[in-house]
Amino acid sequence: MKIAIVHDWMTGMRGGEKVLLSLLELFPAADLFTLVYNPNKMDPLFRKRRVTTSLLQRIPLGRSHYQYFLPLYWGLMGGFDMREYDLIVSSSSACAKWVRNPKKVMHVCYCHTPIRYIWDLFDDYFGPSRRPSGSSG
Repeated sequence: MKIAIVHDWMTGMRGGEKVLLSLLELFPAADLFTLVYNPNKMDPLFRKRRVTTSLLQRIPLGRSHYQYFLPLYWGLMGGFDMREYDLIVSSSSACAKWVRNPKKVMHVCYCHTPIRYIWDLFDDYFGPSRRPSGSSG
């Protein structure tokens, strides 16, 4: 069985990237796809793997300021060729779940929680004085 693992972006070791390491332990022969990859900010274990990146990796400022290219994410994720895979596992809090899978390829998404500061850590990130009026804590 040929497996692809797709992750939003690999630009630092946060919770989602730790889950990604666990997925790679479960599927050691899987191919890895992501929008952008900065090996210097990732666990050294990733350097032992082949990582396929999107066109955003080669666009000026794409790797360092990928957040500004949000309107391109859908098309970039859809640009990965998944025809040779039997299973796609996406690890996503944002856009990896948008990868296009051929009709006979199963796609399973490990969907992470949305951006933490929107849901339960607003005051930790922005302080209580920045809370929008009319909302309670």
